[in-house]
Amino acid sequence: MNRKKRRQHALFTSLILLISMALGCGSLLDSGYGPKVENGPIEVFYTDGATMEEATKVAAILRKETAEGSGKKSIQLKKPNGLYQLRVVIQTPLQNDPRTHVSMQILGTRVSHEALNQADVEIHICDERFKTLSTFPLRPDLRYVVQNKNVEVFYPQPDLETDAHHLAEYLQPILGKPENSKASFKIVKRDSTYEVHIVLASGKWNEPDYVTLMKEAGQELGHKVFGGAPTEMHLCDDVFTVHKVVK
Repeated sequence: MNRKKRRQHALFTSLILLISMALGCGSLLDSGYGPKVENGPIEVFYTDGATMEEATKVAAILRKETAEGSGKKSIQLKKPNGLYQLRVVIQTPLQNDPRTHVSMQILGTRVSHEALNQADVEIHICDERFKTLSTFPLRPDLRYVVQNKNVEVFYPQPDLETDAHHLAEYLQPILGKPENSKASFKIVKRDSTYEVHIVLASGKWNEPDYVTLMKEAGQELGHKVFGGAPTEMHLCDDVFTVHKVVK
């Protein structure tokens, strides 16, 4: 890997969501939750129109998001009245945590994309008995996602899908092939300007060298991915809160 690619690889860091820490532990035995499938520490119950095939795919997605050595994690997939519900048992200290809520919405988009043919999904934050404590739709600005190996690009509306694919295809060779990490981005188009939101390790947006690299990256992406359009880099934390904009 040449020097420029090494610098870019250091720049585009992986998204580490709090999913493993937030998901509640302990197997649920009440048969009223529906049949279940298991994948390692993940158990996914399914009922009310959801299928075993869908639950199996959801379990595989959650397995990738869960740290090795974690205890049992419980999820329920339902489809009452044609709307999918992803019902997630969350540990008590995090049930009202806004960052946890956003991380579950991001998870919901991944589930929608990988398991449910991009269907709409409602997120239910639940206690250990699957009692709903709060509900959220998928976050509109993170409604869709494309994935290319370890690179994922979220986008808000279908007409940005081609741009999202181009960005993922361009970045993936630069970022290499880490097996257990994601490099996560979001794109937004504002008039003729593209915003590329990039998840960085905490505090990197305050480092002058990173800011300089981000400016160079924005210029390169504008030229090579977005057809010469003006491109801004929005430096974000792991739930896509913007901390700095680089033009």
